[in-house]
Amino acid sequence: MYMSTKSKIHIHWFGNDLRVTDQPFAEKANEADEMIGVYIIDPKRIERNEWGFRNMSLNRLKALREHLVDLESNLAKKGIPLIVKYGDPFNVLSELIEKHEASISFMKESATHERSSQEKVLQHFGSHVHAYDGNYLFHPSNIDWGDDFPHSFSKFRKKAEKFLKKYEYNLFPELKEFSPVLKPQLKNSKREIHEDSALPFRGGERSGKERLQYYLFDSKNASQYKNTRNGLLGKDYSTKFSFWLAVGALSPFMIMKELREYEKQEGSNKSTYWIFFELLWRDFFRHAGKFYKDEFFGKNGVQENDWDYQESEIAFDEWANGNTLKDFVNANMIELAETGFMSNRGRQNAASYLVHDQNQDWRRGAAWFEHHLLDFDVYSNHGNWQYVTGVSFNPKGGSKFGIDFQAERYDKKKKFRETWLK
Repeated sequence: MYMSTKSKIHIHWFGNDLRVTDQPFAEKANEADEMIGVYIIDPKRIERNEWGFRNMSLNRLKALREHLVDLESNLAKKGIPLIVKYGDPFNVLSELIEKHEASISFMKESATHERSSQEKVLQHFGSHVHAYDGNYLFHPSNIDWGDDFPHSFSKFRKKAEKFLKKYEYNLFPELKEFSPVLKPQLKNSKREIHEDSALPFRGGERSGKERLQYYLFDSKNASQYKNTRNGLLGKDYSTKFSFWLAVGALSPFMIMKELREYEKQEGSNKSTYWIFFELLWRDFFRHAGKFYKDEFFGKNGVQENDWDYQESEIAFDEWANGNTLKDFVNANMIELAETGFMSNRGRQNAASYLVHDQNQDWRRGAAWFEHHLLDFDVYSNHGNWQYVTGVSFNPKGGSKFGIDFQAERYDKKKKFRETWLK
């Protein structure tokens, strides 16, 4: 294979970075005469898993299409085409790189399958590849964990906060405009949004920026976030930024830049700090995934806490279909199935019930969440399930919730349960 070392065409392989703003590859791309965006749907991402259901629901696929439609539109305005392909990433990229004698960039991932695909491209195309760590708040280049990654969030937070306290959240350069402006080709998904969904948003960077503007500056909800974040109904009890963060339609830096500006205008308080605090939790699990790699997904967690469970199809099906003895769990599971979303409070209770009350495999529960959640993030999802189960990151050895107490505290008037159990 021959490739020119003076290629004037740059290809960016998009993954969970579906935006044009704050892109680490921009400087590299701006040196080229032409740029091509590529998104590859790997068949393994949607095939059936070991428990018999697909890794990604049709609803998630439709939401992904919305993110891609918006990305294509934003790229087209800069004269950059977006090619969406279905197939093996290495084969698709090999054909494009050799055809155009192009350089290539992508954001590195640590999840097993994605990392394997990326390493194959790196090994084969070597010096023509610009691979980088992205979508972090506390960037890995600013810390060397050595052999001692913190086993609790509090230890991670102390290091991260010390560095980020006075950090200036400067975004990466804008992509230049290539010519001519292109006509988008992708058609939208026509995804139906449930009338009671707490996540009634369309995918894409533009809607993410609108939500950021609304939640901070228009509604000023950010100043009440700590008091409302355990809500269950409605779009405004929490930020819902995870919907865009999960696919990189918003970056953590984009959020923090606006949050710091909001604090300058409206003042900082416990609520604005807590938004930052939640972003740090997300960062903690992302760092853990990078540090532990395949170990991060093991049955006994990264601390090798021996954990036994039973296998019961009946128990799992009751949980997954919202047919348990606990109506609070049922309401949350039905909300998940019908909308692709569940509150943070709901996720903790649902996970706790499956692993501690029904003694089922946490990995199967995590896979069910992966199937449904429109804001699915592999690191946060697996990290939180391990935390609740007690196999990783939890100094208490697990988090078993009293479901009846939680229902009484957070759904005292039963409005949430009545909404989803009607």
